[in-house]
Amino acid sequence: MKSASQLMRILDLLAARDLPLAAATISRISGVPRSSTYRLLKEMEAGGYAISDGSGGWSLGVRASEMGSGESTFADALRVLEAFKGSASRLDFSAVRQASSLRTVSARRAIALLSENELLLAHEDGSYSLGTWMVRMAGGLDPVERLRLAATPVLAELRDQSGETANLLIRERKLAVYVEQAESRQPLRHSHWVGRRIPLEETASGQVLLGEPGVQVARDAVEEGVTAVACAVPGVSEPPAAVSLTGPSVRMAGERLVEARSRVRDAAGRIGEVLSSG
Repeated sequence: MKSASQLMRILDLLAARDLPLAAATISRISGVPRSSTYRLLKEMEAGGYAISDGSGGWSLGVRASEMGSGESTFADALRVLEAFKGSASRLDFSAVRQASSLRTVSARRAIALLSENELLLAHEDGSYSLGTWMVRMAGGLDPVERLRLAATPVLAELRDQSGETANLLIRERKLAVYVEQAESRQPLRHSHWVGRRIPLEETASGQVLLGEPGVQVARDAVEEGVTAVACAVPGVSEPPAAVSLTGPSVRMAGERLVEARSRVRDAAGRIGEVLSSG
């Protein structure tokens, strides 16, 4: 998570200074290479976290300044982000509070501010992960972790729109592996498949991971009575990735199947866009 760590060092430096700092000065003090400093400042500017004075000086942007107001300080928010340093995995509140050394109230306020500003993503199980805005900063992450970061909110939205379980799979040699999942809220659903491996042949996800174009549909391929709809994530080849919806065949039919195909295609495209912007 090299880029994300560099980002936090720059934010911390800007938060401690009243006057704008030149990019070269920021690079020298923070220890971030000059080329990375310029890139990160531009990304921060696009997100509202930094602002240029037009003559080469940089200060905190509006969104970052707002996070430093009130009882929850900007320093607390940085300490929460530091809890994720070196890992893109999810952390529950207890782990975040312990790693940040913050009081419970301060940690909750900082997490709320970070979530509001798209720097943290809250999951239904009570855990947290870095938000999608951080994906663009995280050039040093493992490719699978970058995929998961980019896909998590998209899968949740796909699940909510369709009512079915949304999945992210990657190709691993001759198998497809589930690496992220947003489970359907319906009683009859696909669940707890993260880490499971399925064949490439005759499965919807396997077909697109093998290079079949467009959206693929497979019935009864992995389990009897289950229909899967899958589409490859465009622009992703290391490793190849796919988005899928899985649900009971009695629900995945007719107009709902037509809608599922369109939604899976759109979701895969959105994940590809997030990754390509990094």
